[in-house]
Amino acid sequence: MSYQLLDAMSAEVAYRAEQLRKAGRDARMTKQSRPVRWLRTHRLTNIDVPVQEHRTAEPIASRAGHLAR
Repeated sequence: MSYQLLDAMSAEVAYRAEQLRKAGRDARMTKQSRPVRWLRTHRLTNIDVPVQEHRTAEPIASRAGHLAR
């Protein structure tokens, strides 16, 4: 077996092991966050949002009159 093939195989094994670790972390995190997700959807989303006010832009007084004096 050549050293290049051995290096390629060890790199592939390391990559797949890291992917499995990431998948395991994600699976654990979703199980832990289920109660938090339930609380967020059922408790924290019952917020009354005030009605948006319609405002018009007020014209800005020109400063040219102040400079001309």
